[in-house]
Amino acid sequence: MEEIIIAESMAINITDWYIVVTFLGVGIVLGMYISSQIKCHISRRINNKELLKNINNEQKKRKN
Repeated sequence: MEEIIIAESMAINITDWYIVVTFLGVGIVLGMYISSQIKCHISRRINNKELLKNINNEQKKRKN
């Protein structure tokens, strides 16, 4: 009788671990997605600033 109780309690623990590992995996993937979006936003802003700077330089050269 004790063996059955131990097996059932281990099954609950394994199920709990599956839930923990699943949520951990989802959290890591979500964090990677958010950080990549932030990185792309920062890169886009830098590239836009450089583009505007280059356009302004070209316009100044054409005026002279």
